Amino acid sequence: MKSVILANRDNCREVEEEAKYDFTVHVLEYIEIPAEHLSECLPKGGFKKFSAKHKIKLRKLLNSYLVSIVDNRDGELKIFVDKDLVAHWRKSKFVLKRDQNELIRENQLYVEIHIDYWIISEGEK
Repeated sequence: MKSVILANRDNCREVEEEAKYDFTVHVLEYIEIPAEHLSECLPKGGFKKFSAKHKIKLRKLLNSYLVSIVDNRDGELKIFVDKDLVAHWRKSKFVLKRDQNELIRENQLYVEIHIDYWIISEGEK
């Protein structure tokens, strides 16, 4: 599935990371990891509150369900159950755009974040 997210120039990486975090949580819920277990590992404040402590808890939980999240640090993310790929977030593309209708010059430039991801369908589960 492909999608486009709009962001300011100064926070486009943060917007992408938040979208990737939301994608990961969605996939974990989709593969039926109980919400009460996930809530113990994920902060109430969402992406901005996600800390190393949360990552450690989440990794322990995922290990118990044979789930692996592989983040190649180049923007690509893969989620496996056992050894089967169940979700894939491909590297995002950033396109700088200009809004000529914006009167304030500093606000004219913005970024389109083109995301491309895949989640296993119900029939493939």
